[in-house]
Amino acid sequence: MRFLHAGDVHLGAEPESGTDLGPLRRNEIWETFRNIIEVCEREQVDLLLLPGDLFHGQPLLREVKEVDYLFRRLSHTKVVMCAGNHDCLLSSSHYYDVTFPEHVTFLMDSHADSVFFPELNTEVFGLSYETRQISEARYDALHCNKPERINILLAHGNILCNDKSIPLHRGVLETAGFDYVALGHLHNRPEISKRIVYSGSPEPLNRGETGAKGYILGEIKKVGTGPSEMEWEFIPCARREYVPLTLETTVYSTELSLCSELLAAVQKKGLQHMYLVTLTGTRGREVIWNTEALAELLTKQGANVIEISDETIPDFPVEKLRTEQQDTLVGRFIERMEEVESPELKKLALQYGLQALLARDERS
Repeated sequence: MRFLHAGDVHLGAEPESGTDLGPLRRNEIWETFRNIIEVCEREQVDLLLLPGDLFHGQPLLREVKEVDYLFRRLSHTKVVMCAGNHDCLLSSSHYYDVTFPEHVTFLMDSHADSVFFPELNTEVFGLSYETRQISEARYDALHCNKPERINILLAHGNILCNDKSIPLHRGVLETAGFDYVALGHLHNRPEISKRIVYSGSPEPLNRGETGAKGYILGEIKKVGTGPSEMEWEFIPCARREYVPLTLETTVYSTELSLCSELLAAVQKKGLQHMYLVTLTGTRGREVIWNTEALAELLTKQGANVIEISDETIPDFPVEKLRTEQQDTLVGRFIERMEEVESPELKKLALQYGLQALLARDERS
């Protein structure tokens, strides 16, 4: 039985809202979901598993109809889905207003339900959120009593900590008899185990979601009542990634030289990505980097630099200051720093300390 596991699609979300990228990112999330459907059809995947938060919030009726249209393009794949905390089944939900095709099963019950596919010898368990916050450990009572079947659980929650979603307990899930647990809710795909898996979100949804994003494509084989054989792989599919990028500056750096270096780095990694730049190192004492102007200059040259953080420190002439201000607080501070054993720590302490002391003198 071949399956595709795609959690937390968040249709309707608009990362980078308020910028030129916002509407584009909203459309790209829809396009990525369309591509997932196309993969299912092209590869003749048996099961598409959607463990919650297909939508970023309560979907509009026209949006649910769009998803219905995409599901109807599947000629072989069966779909099993549930609602998560973002698209929870409120009484007014437009999920109730659309009848999905027969090959789509929406596990709408707020407590454990399941669907069995005899032709796949596979039973899929799951439940839907009826409100955004649920404190009950509703998955803990689930246990598979038909070991001859392939048993799969759709579960939406946080297995790492309590964040007001349905609590998940790894030990309980590991002993419940599931061949595969398709998890949703955490977007950065933390590694749990081979059989308990977060797919993460197919597209990055905020600047904290760096790295590759995609879905899980796998296969489960089972004979008799013994353990199943399973293989799966993570398939990157995001149109863009948030990419952290660090550039070390020197006293010789200028804004134009920084722009040139950053543009070269961005071109090497891919102009389509969204870059979170951190400037480190030293700068001339008289220099203050205009990060907004630098980001704008890079954007005009085709680089999606959406954030620049300046962590540079001014480079002070320490020996000259030691001689000229030996009887002042600045001079005594420099002498005291000689007691610091770590060269790197000494350098940073000197730069930050002198920056504070000399700024105070300039204000006096």
